Amino acid sequence: MNRYNSTMPKPGKKPKQPPVTRIPDDKCFSNTQLQLFQNFFATSDDERRYSNTVELWDATPKYHISRRRQSAMRQGLFLPTVEHQFMHRGRPFTVRIDPARVRVNGEFVEFYPAVSEELVEDALRKIAADQQLGLGYMDATRSGVRFTIHMLRKELAARGHTRSYSQIHESLMILSGCHVVITSNDSEEIVSSGILNSLAGVTRARLEQDPKASWYADFCPLVTHGIRTLSYRQFDYHKMMGHSTQLARWFYKRLCHVFTQASHINPYGPIKLSTIERDSGLLDDNRRSKIAKRVRDVLEELVKRSVLSRYTETIERGARNSILDIEYVLFPHADFIKEVKAANARAKKHRDIVAG
Repeated sequence: MNRYNSTMPKPGKKPKQPPVTRIPDDKCFSNTQLQLFQNFFATSDDERRYSNTVELWDATPKYHISRRRQSAMRQGLFLPTVEHQFMHRGRPFTVRIDPARVRVNGEFVEFYPAVSEELVEDALRKIAADQQLGLGYMDATRSGVRFTIHMLRKELAARGHTRSYSQIHESLMILSGCHVVITSNDSEEIVSSGILNSLAGVTRARLEQDPKASWYADFCPLVTHGIRTLSYRQFDYHKMMGHSTQLARWFYKRLCHVFTQASHINPYGPIKLSTIERDSGLLDDNRRSKIAKRVRDVLEELVKRSVLSRYTETIERGARNSILDIEYVLFPHADFIKEVKAANARAKKHRDIVAG
């Protein structure tokens, strides 16, 4: 469960400014690792559906505090630092999130990254991974994307997540202004960064005059590391963005990244309700029956969208027939098995290319 510390910013403290992005050279838009990141195993008609999910970074629950919960937590204009424990591939981690301070109506208000910021990061990563656009960049120390807010708004709208220019601008400020620290169980720091490690853009006045003015965003160092070490996996970005809830999108990305042995005779699981609760951070209701229904609704959606063929659940009950936990076993759909096989083949081909 979430644990909030009592560290609060001083009301008069000057807000931290995000670092400024160095404009990349032309050569940064074309190198072997970046080209592999942008090359997908699919037909030419389908390849623009795909993007990449990055090891550990995308498993970290960075967007789990809704705007409604933030309003309840906010003390005046400020928010505490938040910590959340989760597991990834059997290892315990802690993520600490310091809120971003964003100017709203002349005042600085603090925000954690939430669902809108997650959608914007996913869209930026997709733009960077689109080889036909040629807007992703990478050098020895960083990776990122050149984009316009017009392009970003168009991409989000095409995926069913319409946002205004001002909403996207605010999300970019939150993504670059918040601070994420991921530590392992021995307290060794894994990463300390903004979700967008740095950002170069234009003023609101310039944006109003030219919505197609270029921006540059550097991704988190874990994304750069993932691109360099090939620790990412191909997934159907269009399908993911088409899911109806944040929890459904989380579940789909998790399956795409870790369910690498999907087959008709090899189901995923068992996975417990308590595991989903811990690792997603998105089930914050105390009523077990309510969160069980939310998970069941997600699994039903995954069945309808041909990710799963079916699933089973075994309920562990306590006093007065209350739900203590639920164990799920998930059976992949043939369409999802096909996607996994393509992602596996792509990963192997990329490793072979890098190995020489």
